Amino acid sequence: MEVALVVNRELKQETNVKTKYEELFKQALLDCNIPTLYELTIFPVEESKNGRAYLPDFITAMFIEGKIVVIEPHSHFLIDLSYLDKLDKFRKKYDFYLILASDKPAERIIKANILNFVDDFWLVKEYSIQNEASIKDDIVSKIDELKQKVEIKSEIELLSILYPKIKEAERINALKSAKKQN
Repeated sequence: MEVALVVNRELKQETNVKTKYEELFKQALLDCNIPTLYELTIFPVEESKNGRAYLPDFITAMFIEGKIVVIEPHSHFLIDLSYLDKLDKFRKKYDFYLILASDKPAERIIKANILNFVDDFWLVKEYSIQNEASIKDDIVSKIDELKQKVEIKSEIELLSILYPKIKEAERINALKSAKKQN
């Protein structure tokens, strides 16, 4: 049985995301015309049969030093060292540039330097319905700043570069599935 779920998840206005916070990132990426894929596939970060895996939220067509930029908006309540370790393993194993966004300063989330686990950290205003527009403007501003440092490719180019990474993830998922059956 195939563990990886691989679906073309091109980010569009009608794409359903899981949280209001993710919705603001989706709208900002669309407003900035960044080709983006949402929750494309599961990437194992450990090869043991019960190894951890990671499902990136926004895989963008922005590249820094040849690495695909992934943006991961996340509630500060769910960020701990175990989660950060998983992000670190993902970015190193599959060679992604990972940006973690949260509504709390990094030093209030963990005692360690958060940049030991991710490539960049964006502090974004805490979510509330009253300040949605202001939060989205803040995200757009961060994306516009990032655009000055990146190369933006087409969705076709992004998919062609992603393909070997997805195949590797599928290979590992198949091995994990076989180990579970034994």
